[in-house]
Amino acid sequence: MGAHTSGRPHETRGILDAVRRIVRELHESSRAAEKQVGLSISYERSGTGSTVNGTASIHVYRVLQEALNNVSRHAGVQEAWVRLMYKPDALVLEIEDHGKGIDTQKNERGIGLVAMRERAELISGHIEYLQPNGSGMLVRMSAPREKVEAHGG
Repeated sequence: MGAHTSGRPHETRGILDAVRRIVRELHESSRAAEKQVGLSISYERSGTGSTVNGTASIHVYRVLQEALNNVSRHAGVQEAWVRLMYKPDALVLEIEDHGKGIDTQKNERGIGLVAMRERAELISGHIEYLQPNGSGMLVRMSAPREKVEAHGG
């Protein structure tokens, strides 16, 4: 996993730790399952944000976990990109792959996609399922910073 982080060392808690934990767990479970998937994950972080803990961190973690599980199960690729962006008014999490993609019109009712949408809504956010180049998948969760930081306790 390639990691690029910016900001102060104390900001490596909360979501950043959750991202690292799920990436590590995904790699460990892949190895334990006789190299079933072998997913390589690149990670980028941009912007400066406060520590996000508590329920907000759990919801972001679960969205990330489900999106990466979908890549490993359905995309037919061995590489994914995770981006965590602290914008002035929002926290944005993106998970991208260049695999098969899905028909978002037909599949937005799948259990995992619905669960991701519901978790984002719990922190006043939303989820987009995009195919930027006509293939692959980009899952983008965006939540207002004041709501994410308010749910940190």
